Amino acid sequence: MFPELSFLFIGEFISDIGFALKIFVLIAIVSFIKSHLGSGPFAVILMGLTAYFVLFDQWKLFGGIYVLYVLFLFGVGHLMVDFFFVAQHAPGDEMSHIPSHNMPKGRMH
Repeated sequence: MFPELSFLFIGEFISDIGFALKIFVLIAIVSFIKSHLGSGPFAVILMGLTAYFVLFDQWKLFGGIYVLYVLFLFGVGHLMVDFFFVAQHAPGDEMSHIPSHNMPKGRMH
């Protein structure tokens, strides 16, 4: 109908995003199980069963949970960086973030 708008392919883009999200979830599952159980036969079987259950059987539930989890982690990480590294402290007897201001008042080299 509108050939000039055929480059948008919104449905294909969303399915590609879903596929990429499944890959990230699969990597997270494998990483979690390998770090806790190693890479023995039991761990491989557990990886396969968990990956099948999460990625194919219950994806609608776990996909949404994973997106919310990642957004929460980015938000908390941003707050921690702001609080510990970016926040400006009030002047006073505290240590300054500028090293030359931390020298004793009487001695200047």
